[in-house]
Amino acid sequence: MWFQQDDAFDAQIKVRFGAVFARACRGELAPWRTTPMGRLAEIICLDQFSRNLYRDDPRAYDQDAMALALAQEAVHTGAHWGLSVTQRWVLYMPFMHSESLWVHEHYSLPLFRALNLPEVWPHAQEHYETLKRHGCYPQRARRSD
Repeated sequence: MWFQQDDAFDAQIKVRFGAVFARACRGELAPWRTTPMGRLAEIICLDQFSRNLYRDDPRAYDQDAMALALAQEAVHTGAHWGLSVTQRWVLYMPFMHSESLWVHEHYSLPLFRALNLPEVWPHAQEHYETLKRHGCYPQRARRSD
């Protein structure tokens, strides 16, 4: 359900978490970062809820840089080790969503390979190959900022 388009699910995310998402976008959830689960929750808000709240809209990717920074900090400080394998998979998603080959080569591919989840690893590889081929994710609408 999480990775498939479902208008009812998207609406549910908006009702239940729209206000929390707005706070995350304003940087108001910094206190959550004191625990691995809190940091994971903030990353989910920024990296995943954005895609539900702004499906088929370039704004879906506006929080990717912040989610990536939070994930990088978690890895650099070792905070990700306080999470289960499945939780680390979600925490690592901003690395897969990055449009930087360097991020994929130094974070995404090694981290996802180490998770040893056969259902996830092919997606990490596909994202990397798409970037190598196109230099970006072509399915994302480009903004003219």
